[in-house]
Amino acid sequence: MAVVSLDFITGLPPTTSGHDAILVVIDKFSKMGYFIPTHTTARTEETAQLFVRHIISQHGIPTTLISDRDPKFTSKFWKELMSLLGTKLAMSSAYHPQIDGQTERLNQIVEQLLRAACKDEISKWDLHLPILEFAYNNATHAATGQTPFFLCYGRHPLTPQKPTTSATKIHNAFHVQLLKPYRDPNTIFVGHQPPPPPPVLVQNEPEYEVESVLAHRRRRHGAVEFLIRWKGYDPSEVSWVPESDM
Repeated sequence: MAVVSLDFITGLPPTTSGHDAILVVIDKFSKMGYFIPTHTTARTEETAQLFVRHIISQHGIPTTLISDRDPKFTSKFWKELMSLLGTKLAMSSAYHPQIDGQTERLNQIVEQLLRAACKDEISKWDLHLPILEFAYNNATHAATGQTPFFLCYGRHPLTPQKPTTSATKIHNAFHVQLLKPYRDPNTIFVGHQPPPPPPVLVQNEPEYEVESVLAHRRRRHGAVEFLIRWKGYDPSEVSWVPESDM
């Protein structure tokens, strides 16, 4: 995981374990997602411990960390920690390709999964996060055409199969048309394009090149926004940008 983005889902009902928020982490290349239960009053040090326990321990230290300007991510402790780890911080509301697009879409998916899985156990939603995380990572992502799990590990996870019985009239066999040729895992990623490079920092602010302006709109408060397609990024990562950020 070279480029990773962070965001919080807040405003959730407290669970019996005291969680009322989720730290959402997503890898830009594979789209691998992690849904980590936490609470809105968690200190920066606690958030750092969660990041080390769930991300760094499994995938190593990322080269770039993308986030909004949440006080936890702008604190002196967080900045010094990332500096010691050699991780670049990209914190800006103008980082639209990831923060406003990729991470926000994943947040919406997590919220939809929670509503579907926990409608009868609202006080235990945190217990459902591991299986929801697995379900997301084992589903084909529209932007890559692969599952995040496969792009991250080069293989599909094992999933249990319920034994078939004669009563079901289903045979434990596959039709030949469903079979696919074997591919050596070492050749799967040959020629695969890496993600676009992180932004260029200009006066400590990330900057990106605009490929085209697709549309514009005026908000209720009068502010004008433009729909931007970013050069080098997937068309699905277009985002609305305030006129003041242009």
